[in-house]
Amino acid sequence: MEDKNLYKKPQKQSNFSRSDNSKYCRFHRENGHETSKCYQLRGYIEKLIMEGYLKDVDFEGIDD
Repeated sequence: MEDKNLYKKPQKQSNFSRSDNSKYCRFHRENGHETSKCYQLRGYIEKLIMEGYLKDVDFEGIDD
């Protein structure tokens, strides 16, 4: 996806008071929350779906 200029680096999370250092987000590459709970990643994926970039991906079996 980086080759198609679709990938945009995520914004760093600035609110350290709510960060949980025992959880790690692979999208942000920092502690604070789990990747599966990342709202910014979810929004990014939803945008790609709406724009038709992920139309050939089979999401069956992926849980919410």
